[in-house]
Amino acid sequence: MRTTWDARVTTGMDAYKEELFGPVLAVLRVDTLDRAIDLINANPYGNGTALFTASIGDSPIHGPEGIRFYTRPKVVTTRRPQPAQQVAAGFNFPTSS
Repeated sequence: MRTTWDARVTTGMDAYKEELFGPVLAVLRVDTLDRAIDLINANPYGNGTALFTASIGDSPIHGPEGIRFYTRPKVVTTRRPQPAQQVAAGFNFPTSS
């Protein structure tokens, strides 16, 4: 099996424009993260995309760390009011005691 590494792929090449199946790696180099994101968003086959950069941080992008990186956590706290009078309804989980 022959392996060739060439990082001179451009957006005009078939390797970038076509959906390829097989052991193919097309590497495009860009100067900014914004340009990389624009390339991903403009390509209909962006599902096979990965960004490699030295400036995003040291957290893994896959798994829970990736979710934390790409999302903003939100916590909602509410106060359950105390009823003014006793009610007959029960909101407890049934047990077998």
